[in-house]
Amino acid sequence: MADKQIDAAISDRLLIPYAIRDSRLPVKEGAKVGPTLSLAIPFQKGNPAFRASLDSALQRIKADGRLMALSEKWFGMDASKPPKAEAGQ
Repeated sequence: MADKQIDAAISDRLLIPYAIRDSRLPVKEGAKVGPTLSLAIPFQKGNPAFRASLDSALQRIKADGRLMALSEKWFGMDASKPPKAEAGQ
């Protein structure tokens, strides 16, 4: 957008506020499009110890507030919770 090659862009709910803040371009967030999707962390099957370790680490940072603090620092919102449903959805 800065070099006037495009007029609009579509991205996810986390990247848009970050890009707007850091680009310092006179742009704003537009309409929400598409469904809310869940993300996953892929890893090799057959390693229950690794899965348990990953689950435990994620639960710890969620429980002690670090996940929320990190998401607010980088995205300007608590990305540890799903977005609230908007009217009409």
